[in-house]
Amino acid sequence: MEKEIQTLVYLNEIGNATSFMGAIERYEEYKDDLKDWRVLFAHESTNGPFYLPKKNYHQNVIF
Repeated sequence: MEKEIQTLVYLNEIGNATSFMGAIERYEEYKDDLKDWRVLFAHESTNGPFYLPKKNYHQNVIF
């Protein structure tokens, strides 16, 4: 159970990074522990191969 919790902590740090580079840096730190995971990082920038903006579908929920 400890490993699962640590994995969630790592994914949370990557997902809450303030920039793409920050997310990459966190992933690089934890990539050995996250070898079975693939992470997509949504960012408001239109730069890059595809655009994944955060969408507000409900006033209390942001995806």
